[in-house]
Amino acid sequence: MRLKAALSAEQSVHLRLAESALVQAADAVRVGFWILGVDRDTRDRFHVIEVRRRCRLADVNIVGLSQFVESLPFKGMARQAQAVTGDAEAEDAMVRATDTGRGKDLQKVFFVRRIGEAIHERAGALLLVDKASVESFDGVDRQYWAKRIFRLEDA
Repeated sequence: MRLKAALSAEQSVHLRLAESALVQAADAVRVGFWILGVDRDTRDRFHVIEVRRRCRLADVNIVGLSQFVESLPFKGMARQAQAVTGDAEAEDAMVRATDTGRGKDLQKVFFVRRIGEAIHERAGALLLVDKASVESFDGVDRQYWAKRIFRLEDA
C-alpha cells in the first residue's frame, strides 16, 4: 500500500513539473490555454489540430510547437516580405509592428489539452489557431503537426 502511495505521489510531482515547464515554454512561444471546450462555434472560429483515436497526451515537443507557430502565416507578414526585399520604410514598419504587436499574438494559438489528459475519438482537439489571425491554413499538414508536437500514448 505504501509503495502504491509513493508511486502515485511521484507521478503527481512529475506531472506538475511537466505542466509547469509547459506553461513557461508556451508563454515563451506565445501559446495560450483554451479551457472552454471545443464545440461547433469554436470550430467556426478556429483551425483545429486534432486526432481521431482514443489515447492520452503524454508530452509536448516544445521545439515542434515553436516551429509550428513560426511557420504560421500570421496576418501582417506581408510587411516582413517587403522588408526582406530592401524596402526601408516597410522594414521600419515591420520592426514597429513586431515590437508593439507581438503581445497580440499571445491569443492566436491555444492548447486544448493538459499533459496526462485522456483523449477520445469524438473529442480529439489538441491545438487551436485563430482563423482571423492567419492569412491561410490551406498548406498546413494538420496530421504532421499533431505528430510533431504531441506525444500520444494508447489508452
